[in-house]
Amino acid sequence: MIKLQLPPNLRTLILVDGSYRPDTIRGALESLTVDEQYLISGLVYLGEGDLIPQPGEEPWGNLTLYPQEGESLIEVLERGLTTFNPQIVVDLTSRPKIDWRSRMMLASRALFLGFPFVGSDFALYPPQLEQISQKPSLSIIALGKRAGKTALTAHTARLLKEEGINPVVITMSRGGPSFPEIFFGAEEMLTPHMLLQIAESGRHACADYLENALFSQVTTIGCRRAGEGICGVPFKSIVVDGALQANDLPADILIFEGSGISIPPIKCDRTILILPATLPLRELEDICGLYHLWSADMVFITHLQSARPKNLRTLINFIRKLLGEIHIMKLELEPHPFGDIKSKPIFLASTAPQEVLSSHKNLLKEKYKCKIVATSSHLSDQEALIKDIEEALGLPHPPQVLLTELKAHAVDTATRIFLEADREVVYLDNRPRQAAKVDRLPKTLLEIAKQAIDSFSGR
Repeated sequence: MIKLQLPPNLRTLILVDGSYRPDTIRGALESLTVDEQYLISGLVYLGEGDLIPQPGEEPWGNLTLYPQEGESLIEVLERGLTTFNPQIVVDLTSRPKIDWRSRMMLASRALFLGFPFVGSDFALYPPQLEQISQKPSLSIIALGKRAGKTALTAHTARLLKEEGINPVVITMSRGGPSFPEIFFGAEEMLTPHMLLQIAESGRHACADYLENALFSQVTTIGCRRAGEGICGVPFKSIVVDGALQANDLPADILIFEGSGISIPPIKCDRTILILPATLPLRELEDICGLYHLWSADMVFITHLQSARPKNLRTLINFIRKLLGEIHIMKLELEPHPFGDIKSKPIFLASTAPQEVLSSHKNLLKEKYKCKIVATSSHLSDQEALIKDIEEALGLPHPPQVLLTELKAHAVDTATRIFLEADREVVYLDNRPRQAAKVDRLPKTLLEIAKQAIDSFSGR
């Protein structure tokens, strides 16, 4: 077993299965205690096996716990944690009794509950989430990039503002500023020329805090992050600094937005998880996916158009089996121009796949009576985007307006080319709504925000 730099005599919970003789387990436990690093406080048998000892034959005396009839692995683990009050969990299980899915489940649950989880050749430590927010807080995280986090964050902030609840949004991104940067979205409107100036200064003009500021018109704080651990916590970020600055701002609630699968390193009062319906099940079954699910108070599912119905059912069934009656809502993202495009010839740019872009094109033409003369789904591919724009501007009746999401190369490339051609630029918000006849999303978001406020008040 690898040597870890740990304090001596850590109270240790041992996980074993019924595929080893008691004397084999006893020998392994004795080797653990030789250097006095581990103080065995309890041993838990998981699953079934012919070699599970009878009472009186336990490898570590009466500090042994057995699974009860109908008890899941997680329930046995939690009973062991409650009974023996350890500081660390050591996994001595092996296949085929405990397969990799079961091991991921046990590890993620232990980490979520705050216990290091170690084995012969691995050591996993629980994320350190800072409890520094002096205001109610809501975290919006996702499993995947382009899942709809920023769209939902902006929508939530906008709804809260309309209800007289003043939010401040704290974002983190790979291209975020090197120190927390505050933008007062209610006081200053971002324009294409301002965003282009930001891009030309070497900063990321499509950073999430700017997108949130533009579309929700609330105060936002942009932060940078790099890397992520096995549970999604960034290797390096300045989100804690951003949170400390947010504490000094007038706000009724703080909204922390994740980045990709990374989660804000802040302990929040409530957490919303977004899953794309295209997500492979295996990404829910690994430690990161499971940790995100354990953390969630509500699950939203997006990208319905791109998903196979069977995959969507599989994801929902897995979530239900793991989390029971947690609130799950399916969402659609509807394009909403942040400016007048009626009767104007449009070039539509997006990060969405072609089938979604085609649907958005039809909706925009019908709802806003515009003329979409060309489109590009290459907003994340600069070379392809330039080619698409040049072809569109070379048409006999070229577009006069760029309608684009505020993502990827929307500013440094698309906005720049259209402004240089003396054409108009309008940014496109993707607004979430429930995929149902009656949109209950606004009510749901207000409810979870108020739960966060009540939870903070009850601390």
